[in-house]
Amino acid sequence: MAQWLKHALAESPAGIAAALDFQLPQGFLWRCYRAVLGEDSVPAQSPFDKAPFSWRLYRELPAWLHEPVFAPLARFVEADADPRRLYQLAHQLADLYDQYQSYRADWLTGWENDHDDITRHGRPAPLPEGERWQAELWRRLAGQLASARHTHRAAVHQRFVAALREGTPPPGSLPERVVVFGLSALPQQTLEALDAISRHSHVLMAVNNPCRYYWGDIVEGREWLRRQAEQRHRRRSGMPAALDDSTLHLHAHPLLASWGRQGRDFIALLADYDRWQSAAATHAQDIDLFDEAVPAGTLPLLQQVQQAVLELEPLPAEPHRLPLPDHSIAFHVAHSPLREVEILHDQLLAMFDDPELALKPRDVMVMVPDISSYAPFIRAVFGKLPPDHPHFIPFALSDQSAVSTEPLLRALQQLLDLPALRLTVSEVLELLDVAAVRRRFRLRETDLLLLTRWIEGSGIRWGLSAAQRAELGMPDDFDQNSWHFGLDRMLLGYACGAGASWQGMAPYDEVGGMDAALAGQLADLLSTLAHWRQCLQEPATPAGWQARIADLVEACLDIKDEHDLLLYAGIADTLDNWVATLDGNGLADTRLPLEVVRDVLLGQLADTSVSMRFLGGAVNFGTLMPMRAIPFKVICLLGLNDGDYPRSQNRADFDLMAQDYRPGDRSRRDDDRYLLLEALLSARRRLYLSWVGKSPRDNRPRPPSVLVEQLRDYLAAGWQAAPSGTEPATTGLLAALTTEHPLQPFSPRYFSRAPDARPQPDQPPLFTYDSDWRAIHDATDPPAEPAAALPLPLPDWDGRTDAVTLARFLRQPAATFLHGRLKVRFGELDELAEDEPFALDPLATHQLKSRLLEAVRDVPEAETGRHWHAAATRLTEEGGLPFGAAGTQLLQACRAPVMALRQNWHRLDDLTDLPPLTLPPLLLPLAGDQTATLLAHCDGLQAVAADSPPLRRRVMRTGRLADSAGRGADTRWIPRLHTLVGFWPTHLALQAAGLAIPTLIVGETVTLQLAPLPADEARHCLQVLAGYWRQAHGEPLPLPCKTAGVWLQQQDASAARQAYEGGYHSTGERAESPALARLFPAFEDLDLARLDALATDLYAPLLASVTVPESAA
Repeated sequence: MAQWLKHALAESPAGIAAALDFQLPQGFLWRCYRAVLGEDSVPAQSPFDKAPFSWRLYRELPAWLHEPVFAPLARFVEADADPRRLYQLAHQLADLYDQYQSYRADWLTGWENDHDDITRHGRPAPLPEGERWQAELWRRLAGQLASARHTHRAAVHQRFVAALREGTPPPGSLPERVVVFGLSALPQQTLEALDAISRHSHVLMAVNNPCRYYWGDIVEGREWLRRQAEQRHRRRSGMPAALDDSTLHLHAHPLLASWGRQGRDFIALLADYDRWQSAAATHAQDIDLFDEAVPAGTLPLLQQVQQAVLELEPLPAEPHRLPLPDHSIAFHVAHSPLREVEILHDQLLAMFDDPELALKPRDVMVMVPDISSYAPFIRAVFGKLPPDHPHFIPFALSDQSAVSTEPLLRALQQLLDLPALRLTVSEVLELLDVAAVRRRFRLRETDLLLLTRWIEGSGIRWGLSAAQRAELGMPDDFDQNSWHFGLDRMLLGYACGAGASWQGMAPYDEVGGMDAALAGQLADLLSTLAHWRQCLQEPATPAGWQARIADLVEACLDIKDEHDLLLYAGIADTLDNWVATLDGNGLADTRLPLEVVRDVLLGQLADTSVSMRFLGGAVNFGTLMPMRAIPFKVICLLGLNDGDYPRSQNRADFDLMAQDYRPGDRSRRDDDRYLLLEALLSARRRLYLSWVGKSPRDNRPRPPSVLVEQLRDYLAAGWQAAPSGTEPATTGLLAALTTEHPLQPFSPRYFSRAPDARPQPDQPPLFTYDSDWRAIHDATDPPAEPAAALPLPLPDWDGRTDAVTLARFLRQPAATFLHGRLKVRFGELDELAEDEPFALDPLATHQLKSRLLEAVRDVPEAETGRHWHAAATRLTEEGGLPFGAAGTQLLQACRAPVMALRQNWHRLDDLTDLPPLTLPPLLLPLAGDQTATLLAHCDGLQAVAADSPPLRRRVMRTGRLADSAGRGADTRWIPRLHTLVGFWPTHLALQAAGLAIPTLIVGETVTLQLAPLPADEARHCLQVLAGYWRQAHGEPLPLPCKTAGVWLQQQDASAARQAYEGGYHSTGERAESPALARLFPAFEDLDLARLDALATDLYAPLLASVTVPESAA
């Protein structure tokens, strides 16, 4: 408000605004108190102010809580062992008494005089039995401060008012002129002070009254407002002189009645100090400034609503007719806060393009219920374009907490939280994201990538060491996956490389070379954190904490940036003031726990807001709060969701003001209602309202704020869409004012107009200025002819492929298009694990079984136990197994299948193993006169002797190779296609090379055989396979491997659907593959006929060749 007023005064005809002192009411009045009553009589800070009073309560409460009168407070403190509860209680009580000093001074005066009652609805009432402690606590504290009891705000106020009414203030103690501007509510005590000042100074109150007529009577249940002698404003013509409560709503403006309570009460309260009846000269100085009425039919909807409020017009008997289109009030429904901001960006660009609006960024104000929840989205959307981009909109964020925006303060918060942190990988890396921390430990930003790789590879998850974990209730020997565990592995690997374990520790051999110093710097950081974690757990005096925090900052932060130096200076000042406050309240020698000190310091820093040049020429973003009733051409309100606005206010149970409302009292819900009324009246050209009105999961509607519903109901009852020209009105008013947006910003619905055309009134309301989405849409939009956009032209390649690549294609044909052509990989997020392993996913289980099998497969039967134990120990030393009993159970679960696989493997020891064989390149003709050169490397070959030709190939795979049907001699094995496709291309390459030998695939329960094939047939299969692989680079093939296997084996569409989409007992193949979920969201998208053709060509020959050899069954 002060910034806007400075600008407005500077833009006035005088053209200058200088020597103006803008102050908030409480600070201004306290300075007046000191100037009139004397600085010796009124201290700069009263001991009854919230901060010092809270610490006095903290000091005295423990000695009083055992007394019966304070039993309600004792129950709160004793309900939890948290040391913060006492301070939290003291802080809440100090805040309550601070409110009483401003809003209920009469109560405090009565309590000081031993009258345990309160004034309720104008009549004295005794304090409830359970609340008598409030009067007793106030008396005791006031008695302790007997020498200063006249310095609490209520007492000082009374002396100040008496001094000004009975005498003349010292010369120069009061300003010659006081202007009260932009305030929508003031406590009665403040008005009394201003009234007293007005006897000696010129006091000008500029009050924003939304209505030119007297409208106090429409306040429900306010009998004191009926005093006719205090009605400054004339009654509106036609308003009855006497109003019955049951008919008030017939003569009131609905929005004023619903939203205007705070403003009505404030204006009525001013009437108590309006002495126009006693002096005509004074009355002449009361000036009403209201715009003259304009015929409503010539105004847009927004101005018609504003004029209806100004003229106190009730709803008409017949709705007004509004020509469409009318964009002065717009409602926008989105699926998420991010979409709200994206939509706002496009809508603002359209407004800037409208020559009739002649809009500049500084003419726009955007407000949300909580700016901290929207700030990341605002930065992401409005900050993604460079300043020289034609669609860049300059923006400024206000009202953000410094702790949430300043990396230095976030680092300090983490350091003070050390004893409470688990110290996960992400927490430590987040600390290293702060430049001051990296400088202190001699790290560069580019070092973090390598450090992250080492941290992940060495098995670090959370916790400094076993000792820290023991403090959290973990076993004393639980060091696995801690920072100590991983760092020791790094240092051991640097010292001895890859080798045997040492003292129960497996080396991590990635650390070496010139980068090895990073491990030492990481060790330095962890050592420092461990030291300060212990130090911070020791209570200390306020001065001790001040020195300790300074040492903590010196040890962990290297502050060189000028901005950070200013921030740290602010931290130092905050600590100085805090120590002085505690010293003044007798707590200089009190040892305080970290929890209390941390909450106090961070709470004071969090109250410091960060503003990016509010009203500095950019679009302004801020929180909906009082004193924001500034006229802007465009006012946008986002986040008006049910439950989020009006915002809830959790008042303490012992707040007696909650049950005794008086004019001038602050109420969050009344504030929010009046804020919306002020926003409605402050918007000069456009009012934009947005909320999350659709679920992003299932598109179900979500209601907006009840205030938005009231506004929409009012508009629907007061206006209706008028016909345009000769066309009848076919659209309801609310439907015409409301735009429901798609879930995604790239929806085709946004591209219905030409890319360079401005949004026109007769065009659909959906549009976007995002050129990236436009380019993608234009690139993928199908042409007018039925020809499809797919397949894409095949990319150039060198003509080579290999058996491994073809095996990967057979396992996930659809993913080849995304990975190989579009270079898109879903579900591969670089997220570091923060918990030690408790259970392993299928891939990790497969890798674990493979490690264990490798250890025992080729050793004598008698040695398997020892080698199994050695492998398990090594896995534990690497941090790859769950800790304790969970790891033991996992190993036991793996033992039977691994040993069964080993046994099945050794059943085929009747032949001699041959060394791996690289097959000659195989040329495969493809469509379009292209040729693929297939390379294959073959292992597992066996022969009668080392110099004999191979007779078979022996390979193995963990997991189930086939499902069994039947029992005993009737057992039939149904191959699981997806477990076999990896071996098929190499098997075909062997056959095509003239080695007509079988491939035996050894599994845990059965061994399957891929039968020999004629060379020509194998070559044809490879040619088909390579052709489809090449085709998959131009279009996604609708061929899910598991589903294709079910279809080929059962020829049952319902079974194939269940295999793809899942059922009661399975998740389905679609859920396992992000590529399938993206490309073919439903089973119908696969096109069963094409799936059958593809599966027949690619998978049917494999299934036809699978047998169960009798010798290996």
